[in-house]
Amino acid sequence: MTATGQPIVEELVQRGLLTSLVQGFLLTFGVIVAFLTLIFWLRYRTLTLGAVVMAPVLPAQTWLFGTMSLAGIAFMPETTIIAAIEIGVDYAIHIGERFLEEQRGSDHIASLRRTVRGTGGALLASAATTAAGFGVLVLAFVPSLQRFGFVTSVAIGYAFLASILVLPSLLAVWALSTGYVGTDADSDTTA
Repeated sequence: MTATGQPIVEELVQRGLLTSLVQGFLLTFGVIVAFLTLIFWLRYRTLTLGAVVMAPVLPAQTWLFGTMSLAGIAFMPETTIIAAIEIGVDYAIHIGERFLEEQRGSDHIASLRRTVRGTGGALLASAATTAAGFGVLVLAFVPSLQRFGFVTSVAIGYAFLASILVLPSLLAVWALSTGYVGTDADSDTTA
């Protein structure tokens, strides 16, 4: 005997989406870490910074899933894709790259302060406008578009917060543990 009906089908779809989400997230995360590791190795001769820069994605995703749960939003195709594509990674990359530019022989705290002051405002404007653009979709008549807009906006906001609040601490720990001190040669390729 096989159970059928809408609740059973929805449960099977939910399980399939969750499995697909985890696989997609892990694959995407791994590819991005590998790519960033290569880029940071070629530019700054460091193998560990790619993983450090990607680390804020994990709390941002956790916050997103918690918010989805509190809002009663299930894993649906339109919400699962947002979690799987690692939205907002670029904010962390900007912070990481700017930190390396600011480091150049100065102390880590001063470098972090300049990094957040110099990049934070631009990232806030970028995150706010992008989140607002997607947020408009919550006014749509189609429930799937409403969910997509809400989840995307929240994901962008959390990615920004994690990049500004979590990543600077991780960069300080990374710089202290590796003894990294930037040089003027590191900045030759940057404008």
